[in-house]
Amino acid sequence: MYPHQSRENALTFNDQLVEAFANDDEIRVVDFWNLTLDAQSSDGYHYLTDVNSVKADVVVAIVDMILRSR
Repeated sequence: MYPHQSRENALTFNDQLVEAFANDDEIRVVDFWNLTLDAQSSDGYHYLTDVNSVKADVVVAIVDMILRSR
């Protein structure tokens, strides 16, 4: 129904983001691609709580590391 939301297009978009910010020391890209490889999905495009919980945990850990380093 939404062909632009394919895994292939998402991977292309992710690669474009990495490339766009490759030379910027202020921006980091966190790649969750492998996390979603065999994850259960509600509609084929959006992942259920387990994936989103891990993503949130990673983001909180990164913020914690940044704050502790100051």
